[in-house]
Amino acid sequence: MDRLSYRLSQLSDRERILLALLAAVIVPLALLFLVAVPLLDARADARSAVTQAEDLRDWVAARVAELPPTGLEETAAQDTPPPMGLSTLEQSLVAVGLRESVTELANRESGGLEIAFGPVPFADLIGWLAQVAPSWGYDVAAFRIERDEPGLARASLVLEPSQ
Repeated sequence: MDRLSYRLSQLSDRERILLALLAAVIVPLALLFLVAVPLLDARADARSAVTQAEDLRDWVAARVAELPPTGLEETAAQDTPPPMGLSTLEQSLVAVGLRESVTELANRESGGLEIAFGPVPFADLIGWLAQVAPSWGYDVAAFRIERDEPGLARASLVLEPSQ
């Protein structure tokens, strides 16, 4: 501290004023660019993510509203059939023309299945699920859907045997 005061005492009044002005400008600018701007950017990114999530929710709701009503409520009360095998599930995908869109179809160690779809028409995917779900003998353990292009989605399902 003594060294700093000694150096400042060696400066002229004009140099001390310029140094004070420099410190008065640099410190606020440093705080602005090192703290405030990154926080504002993070806030803008978070708002963008929320907007995208809301858009996706609205898009899924609109696609669901376009589907005809199904009788899933009636079949839920019936006994659950034994889980269908991988080949039976694959045949149901071939029958509705979705097999080409499947990117993963595999057995899980727990006895369940994993199915992933590339770009697939949303209405066709939901229609297939509504047709197969009452009789496939699985519960959906995890489901992820992402909008790809208008009318298309990417989806992944993790199925566990019903209990």
